[in-house]
Amino acid sequence: MTTNGAFRILYVCDNNFIRSPAAAIITNQRARTYGLDIVADSAGMDRKYTMFDPNMENVLRGRKYDGFRYTSKEVSKAVLDPQDIILCMNSNHIADLEKRMPELTERGNVFTFTQTAGYEELDMPDPPSCIRDTAHTPESYFFRLPLKLRLRTYRKHGYVYAADTEAVIGLFETTATNIENCVDRVLHELFKTEKKPNTPLLSLL
Repeated sequence: MTTNGAFRILYVCDNNFIRSPAAAIITNQRARTYGLDIVADSAGMDRKYTMFDPNMENVLRGRKYDGFRYTSKEVSKAVLDPQDIILCMNSNHIADLEKRMPELTERGNVFTFTQTAGYEELDMPDPPSCIRDTAHTPESYFFRLPLKLRLRTYRKHGYVYAADTEAVIGLFETTATNIENCVDRVLHELFKTEKKPNTPLLSLL
């Protein structure tokens, strides 16, 4: 597996666009803070994008993270083989990965991110699953309502309108918080770093 001594963590999500690169960025910065010899990377089950999602990048920059230069990539034997642990954002990724690389089953180093962090939830919520295009424009009366009232509507429907920038950014802020909490708990489990409060995973809506 590892050749340079560093412990290698790979985060996997659907498209290597939001959740997995965010987790890698947060992990690498936490590793520097704790003085841990860790190399965190990310990959997607598919590769539809070449850049990091700008909404998540802005959220993480606001939280003083760096390291946003990365090359989006799809999972492959070359990507998976060197990893000490592989953490998947969705539970169905595990079976898909083991189909692509059957020897992963014998290694037993593929897990869900959330359950490795000690949560009961199988999947890390993904912001795009809660965003829908709509005929509403930013000038619509609906968007003049206070955010609290708009969120009541959104919770009822299970999604926010893509044109509602404030609500969309809220989804990414919540996702970043969930990923931070999971990273902190994973690092505590693996390396006995400072234990963080048992904060529940937050619902995106």
